[in-house]
Amino acid sequence: PRSRWPLASVPLPRHERLDFLRGMLARLDDATPAGQTYMMTKILPLLRREALDPTARFKSQQLDLIMRSLDELEHETSRISPNAVAFDRTAQILVDVFALA
Repeated sequence: PRSRWPLASVPLPRHERLDFLRGMLARLDDATPAGQTYMMTKILPLLRREALDPTARFKSQQLDLIMRSLDELEHETSRISPNAVAFDRTAQILVDVFALA
């Protein structure tokens, strides 16, 4: 049988994935606190995917900094009342770094 969404398994190019992440981060401010937490839990795995993309050419030192930043985001997301501003600031920086890779 033919798939209802035939392109669902086709990976998006990096710039489109990063634009999607930027869009999600832009909407973070407008969400309720519960919505912010929900969005942060959805954004974090997408950031991790970009960090581990085998086509990205990160130097060892850059990758260490990226992983530490992701750990900070994970810690922020796991808090009872996460700080969306702090999450957004760090996540925006990561997206910009990924765009340069």
